[in-house]
Amino acid sequence: MTIAYPRKFQGSLSARDIMGQVIHNREIHMVTLNRYRFNEQRSCVDLTNVIEQLDGTPKDLIKDLSHHVADEARHAVWLTDLLVDLGAEVGTPPGASYIDEFERLIDDDQFAHEDQREDAIIDMLAAVNVTEKRGCEVFSAHVYALKRAPQTSENVKLRETID
Repeated sequence: MTIAYPRKFQGSLSARDIMGQVIHNREIHMVTLNRYRFNEQRSCVDLTNVIEQLDGTPKDLIKDLSHHVADEARHAVWLTDLLVDLGAEVGTPPGASYIDEFERLIDDDQFAHEDQREDAIIDMLAAVNVTEKRGCEVFSAHVYALKRAPQTSENVKLRETID
């Protein structure tokens, strides 16, 4: 499985650099937050599909993935509430989703074949790890940018929700 995990956008811009610019344009900022919301929401569907593919085994993994779905759903709720409170859009955001990368990495056909099931589980766990690390890197950069921005009530609310 090939996983692209860039540290810098086009070799020169880090997540902190990008978020430092995003927070200064409210429209782009709200689209970015909506993209977070959408990704959190969509990951619930994708993880639920994996749980269904596993069909009850292994139980410990089903339990962990179910907790992960609950965490993702809670994050989606927090972001949805925030965006609605700020009067922002909560529809499907424009552009690509990092969850698309997760879906690209998962081969549902492997789950159907007992001899490939272990590989499918390992691939799925690696894909979850990659998408979570990407999300954490971007969220961390966003919080960093908001801490450096003027501490308006909106920026504080945004930072607290993301943090």
